[in-house]
Amino acid sequence: MYKEVYKSPYIIVRFNEHDKILHTEYLKKTADMSDNDWKELMVELKEVYEQNPPLYIIDDNRNRLYEYPPEIQQWTLQLFTEQWNKSGLKKIVQIAPADIIGKLTQMQIIELVTENFKLKFEVHICPSFDKAIAIIKQ
Repeated sequence: MYKEVYKSPYIIVRFNEHDKILHTEYLKKTADMSDNDWKELMVELKEVYEQNPPLYIIDDNRNRLYEYPPEIQQWTLQLFTEQWNKSGLKKIVQIAPADIIGKLTQMQIIELVTENFKLKFEVHICPSFDKAIAIIKQ
């Protein structure tokens, strides 16, 4: 059972304590985000991850409309990667954004993280929540 653990105009975060799955769902309001708004949100999310340490993350980007530049992508990865490596995270599954620019940004981020960071967890991209759950159960 998922319990809402965080909500803002940009995202809803739910946590399944039993299965240790943290589910982030970006909202369409992300179209209005500035780079500073993104950074503030990511710092808040880092605290959510610390308070609800997941073994699995489903990062639902279907409605994420914020397009962050490469320097913000790098900053975001640096913020989370070390924490996830230390916390025992096993898999992060990203549900692909609906728009082509979002998909390209997501692929660029995956490339950045796999080339520049030593990951102790798996990273996957898929098209739906059901597929994300199937990947986690593999």
